[in-house]
Order: sequence, then C-alpha cells, then structure tokens
Amino acid sequence: MTDKVTRMPGRASDRVQRGGTLKLTIRSVLTGPALCGAAVALLISAGPVQANEETPMIYPDTRQTGTAEEHFGITVADPFRWLENDPRQDAEVARWVEAQNALSAPYLAGLAGRDVFQRRLTAIFDQETWVPPIERNGLYFFTRNSGLDNQAQLVVREGSEGANRTLIDPNTWSEDGTVALAEWAPSADGTHLAFAMQDGGTDWRTIRVMNTSTAEMLDDAIEWARFTTIAWAGDGSGFYYSRFPEPEAGAAFTAGIDGHAIYFHALGTPQSEDRLVHASPPGAAFIQTPEVYLIEQGITPPDGLAIHGESNGGLLVGAVVNQRPDLFAAALPGVGVLDMLRFDRFTSGAMWVEEFGSPAVEVDFHTLLAYSPLHTIREGAHYPAILTTTADTDNRVVPAHSFKYVATLQDGDIGPRPHLLRVETRAGHGAGKPTYMVIEEIADMWAFAAEWTGLDVADSD
Repeated sequence: MTDKVTRMPGRASDRVQRGGTLKLTIRSVLTGPALCGAAVALLISAGPVQANEETPMIYPDTRQTGTAEEHFGITVADPFRWLENDPRQDAEVARWVEAQNALSAPYLAGLAGRDVFQRRLTAIFDQETWVPPIERNGLYFFTRNSGLDNQAQLVVREGSEGANRTLIDPNTWSEDGTVALAEWAPSADGTHLAFAMQDGGTDWRTIRVMNTSTAEMLDDAIEWARFTTIAWAGDGSGFYYSRFPEPEAGAAFTAGIDGHAIYFHALGTPQSEDRLVHASPPGAAFIQTPEVYLIEQGITPPDGLAIHGESNGGLLVGAVVNQRPDLFAAALPGVGVLDMLRFDRFTSGAMWVEEFGSPAVEVDFHTLLAYSPLHTIREGAHYPAILTTTADTDNRVVPAHSFKYVATLQDGDIGPRPHLLRVETRAGHGAGKPTYMVIEEIADMWAFAAEWTGLDVADSD
C-alpha cells in the first residue's frame, strides 16, 4: 500500500492521516437522482462586495476529541462527533448551539437591508390563501390562511354556495404556533375526518379522528405514523396509514428507523388492534455539475454570486462550494446532508443508501468520501461567506450534519469571511413551520446573501 494524504475534519494539524490507498481530490460529480431536482437559487449583484473582511470573526470554542475510525485502510478523524447528540437532551450540545445562535443572531439582525426584506416578505405573505377543495358527498373541505396566520385552518363548506365552517384551527394548539396540521382526509360520505398533527416540525405524526357534523373528537388515536398518507376504506369503517415501530425511550429524534409498514385502523378500536397490511423489507448515478458561466458572460460581477439549497440541495451547496470556493461570494446550505460517511446512522438515513450508496461498502465509501462536504473542506482556500441553517427538531436530516460541518468550517484556515450557524427551535425539516419563522428565516438568508454579493437593497414604492 502506498502512502496517501487524506483530509479530515478537525484542526489543521490533525487532519492529515497516513496509511491509505485513496488520495482525496475535489471532483465535479455528485451522487443521487434527487440532487437533479435540488432547488438552488442564484442571486445576482450589481456591484462589488461592500462587506468588511478585515476583521475575522471570533467563533465559540468547540471541544475536539481524538475520535477516529478506520474504513478500508483510510483513517477518518471525527473530532466533533459529540455534536451528534440531541441538543434537547445533551446540555453541552445545547450550550454550543446557544453560543452559535448568540453569534449569528445579532450579526444577521444588523445586516443592511434586513429590515427591508422583513417588511416586504411580511407584505407578500399577508394575502389570503386557499387550496382547491376536496368534495365528499356534497361537502367541500379545504384549508385557508387569512394571510399571516402561523398555520392554515381546515374549513368545510356545505354545498358549493354554503357557508364556511372551521373544523380545525391549529393556531389554537400551541402558543408559539409550532404544532401544525399535516396530512388529512375526509371519509367518502364526509361524516368523518382523519387528520395528522405535527409537533415542532418533527416527521412523527399523531392521527386523530373528528365527527365533521359536530366537530367532536373520537377516542381513536394513532401514534408513530411517519411518511404517511391517510386513505379511507370505501365504506368509511376505517382508514389506512403507514408507521414505524415505536422507538426506544429518548431516541425518537435521533435513532435510525426501519420497518415501515401500512396498517388498517378500524374506527372505535385501539391502535393495538390495527391490522398489518404491508411491511417493507428492512433497510434495504452520477451527474456532472455544469460549468458556471454567469460571471464569464458578465451577467453577474466577480464575487457577486450566491448559492442556496436545502436538504439534498444543502448537500449540493456544500459539495460545490468545496469544489469551487472561488466562484461564490456567499453560500447558504439549509438542513443539508453533509456527513456522507454517517448519514445512514440517523433516523431515516438508512433508507437513503439506495440513492447515495452505503458507507459500509468499499466502492461506495470511496465515492462518498470524495465529495462529502464535511470531509472535503479545502484548508488554505479562500471560502465564501457561509450561513448554514437547521432546526433542533429536524428528525429527517438531523442537525448534527450542520453542527459538525460548521464546527469544521470555523476551525479551518479558509479565509476571513463569516461561517455562521442559525438554529431554529421547535422546528424541523421545513413542513409545518409557522409563518413568522418562515419570514424571519428568509429575511436573514436574503440579507446575508445581499451583504456578501454587494446587492443594493432599497424599499420600493
């Protein structure tokens, strides 16, 4: 075996390991078909960057450990693994998150133009919205938001010309607006409504049933539903839903999930009597990144490009920035899959191996290591300003991805621009987020991008 140099997260002096057969290079390839649909927004600036780069930001101290593992002859350091712990249960991680937010929040609040984005976004959201109705036996069911409601209401109308009647108002479910109405379905005769509740952005659901004529709740309660739809039997005797086994105590937001199954629930019976209908077997493409021509064609000036993506799009942003940090003035990876060597250890990550490949398979391991955003940060390169966003209740892409990534960025010698973390509380991967949180987050992100692309932000009439 020949000696090769492999870059790993951690302090610069600790990142070079010997004794492997793979030399990491920055490749212009990404894996996974879902990346093809990743939403990436480009912001075009009208002038050079105005932000001050003379004073590097002082980041909170982040404890490092000697944690390392060997995979197929490659030693992989993981000094920030302790940040994988749940911040709602681990006091040290909670303090670290608080310190990161204490750094990023005043910085973002003080950016020029943020108040303009805040006002304009509030005005844009302050419009009444309706969704197309679902008709059942002459009853029309639909959701409505008067504008700035944190959550949409579920409304029923008797006949096309009848009066509207509110069946469910999730805004009354919590003081902070973070308990949301998720999936819902009326029975074929319209007499019953089954609906799922989402607490604090989690992917877990609790399904309840309502009598639509009286708005009274039935005793039926379904726990641990996830990645589900609700489909009523034609005779209204019950409905089909999907769930996972109940996780161990204290592990509902971090433990890997397996055993997705479809059940039938008969009205008036306990969940323990639900009938198993189908059980999925247990856990069971490369694309070329296009060349960026916007700068070459003069569409945007040098140092005037920002890139943003979320979830798989956050992975895309992290990988592309590592490949070409010189192309971007700002990068905004949100709720991203950023540790490609441990993604399969958490919540639904085990189901993604068919998309990404498995870190436990040698050929897949080498591919994953070659573009994993956490493991391919380029020491000594001049990185763009980076704002990483996540949420403490995200149990689809756990916030540990973002925590470890930002800790590694802040520890690296990658230039003076800020590399910040914004962590929302009582929010998840995105669905169910109350309106005020959405507005605040977008205002922060757009102000950050505008600051570092040199965009001139002004109120319009």
